[in-house]
Amino acid sequence: MLDLVGPKLSDAMECTQLQYEELVLEFHSTWLHKEGKFEQDTTVSFSLGRQVYEMNMAHFAIVPGLYTEEDVKRPEFVTCLRGAYTKPRDYSVGVNELREFWSMISDHSFATTNLITSVRNQVYRFLLKILSTTLVGRKSGENKAN
Repeated sequence: MLDLVGPKLSDAMECTQLQYEELVLEFHSTWLHKEGKFEQDTTVSFSLGRQVYEMNMAHFAIVPGLYTEEDVKRPEFVTCLRGAYTKPRDYSVGVNELREFWSMISDHSFATTNLITSVRNQVYRFLLKILSTTLVGRKSGENKAN
């Protein structure tokens, strides 16, 4: 799995630190992400410990330690989290690369409707569900994955 997500996200998913069920449930049930509003101070909002937090995507990426302040200033941070492109762009994923990746993890070929349920590996399916409904969520459907 480390090859798919990288060391920082892998560490975050392992949850080796003590977890508080009530706080985790509160966070996940109140999480909101405004697609297309990457830099606005209200892009991400959630409640934790009965307090509401709002921040832009870069700040949210720094808070849990997934990225540093230097990381979020790099052009690839903004570009890579905004989707795949048909024309080559610096620091972005191309559609052909995405098709190749999808063929490795799914029983179906890459198309405009990529259901997470077609992903073979349960861990990858869970990871894609998290990513597609949080940092790179899509407005066109909860069960679709980029």
